[in-house]
Amino acid sequence: MDEIPKFVKMLSRDACRSNILDVPKVFTKKYGHRIPTTIKIVLRTGYTLWLDYDKKKSQFFGIKELFSDFSVTGGQLLVFTYSDGFMFDLCIIGVDGGEIQYPPIVHKLQDCSPQNVSIREIGWSFIRGITTGPKVVDEVELPTSFVEHLGRYIPADLEISVSCGVKILGGYNRKEKKINGLSSLCNMVGYRHLNSFNVLLLTYYGREKFTVSAFDSAMVEIFVKVIPAVHVERFAVLEPSFEIVVQPFHLLRYSYGVDIPSKFSKLSDRWDRLDYITVYEGKRCWKLQVRARRHGNRMCIHDGWIKFRSDMRLAVGDVMKFIWQSESIRNFDVLVLKKVQNAD
Repeated sequence: MDEIPKFVKMLSRDACRSNILDVPKVFTKKYGHRIPTTIKIVLRTGYTLWLDYDKKKSQFFGIKELFSDFSVTGGQLLVFTYSDGFMFDLCIIGVDGGEIQYPPIVHKLQDCSPQNVSIREIGWSFIRGITTGPKVVDEVELPTSFVEHLGRYIPADLEISVSCGVKILGGYNRKEKKINGLSSLCNMVGYRHLNSFNVLLLTYYGREKFTVSAFDSAMVEIFVKVIPAVHVERFAVLEPSFEIVVQPFHLLRYSYGVDIPSKFSKLSDRWDRLDYITVYEGKRCWKLQVRARRHGNRMCIHDGWIKFRSDMRLAVGDVMKFIWQSESIRNFDVLVLKKVQNAD
């Protein structure tokens, strides 16, 4: 997948009085050779503005008109996405972290009407900073403005796309207004938790679909790439799959957990003591809770098992093969080998 780089600019009051916008030097150093010295920024409503790009100083010139037209006075953030050629897409994030409601205007030199924003085509974004400290972060709270605008449309189960093309399953807690399950983003790059990132940008495309982008301390996007296990020592010992043979007690009305056989512990030991894996079969998928037994370290499948076994129509003696997907230790394709029934 081609990189479509982004950077975020936090605006102070003084910055909003200036006609100059500093571009992160890391961004210019990495992508400046691809970008001409005159660029066009395009907002979701079709508003466009031409700027000069001084690569030596890593600055945009001519930005003050935008601040004036959209009443940007400080505390907001600008998200620039370099699409191609001389084009940058731009969204404005309000002081609470949610994308603003844009006034229906175009630039004074444009001879056209403002466009309606299509959530499914363009999306609607919010930003959350990740606090540092000992607490492991696995969820982000949605800004109030975002919830008021779109919260009623967001389902409980989410599909979140990452820049590398991998999709992870997350969840939306409507009561707490939080999205969870984002630790999978860390698992793909070898980070322990989200605290390793500085800022997360989440964009909603309607129904269950979100995208997530992570940014470093320079506020430049980090392109997530799945770590190839064969090249990384900490993953080199992992088995690419695990198997479970369905036993009678796995089909009881109440589930007491399905143990992962100890011979696959090199894989299961990489999970947290309370974790989640995503299992795929064709176009279907399930989110299964895996956790350590109360007395001991044996990992077992717990929440989600009853629905999974029902959907897969499992029977005693069936063999389930979980084959890791995209070299992620929390994403698996499942293959069920049905027990051969002896003919009488």
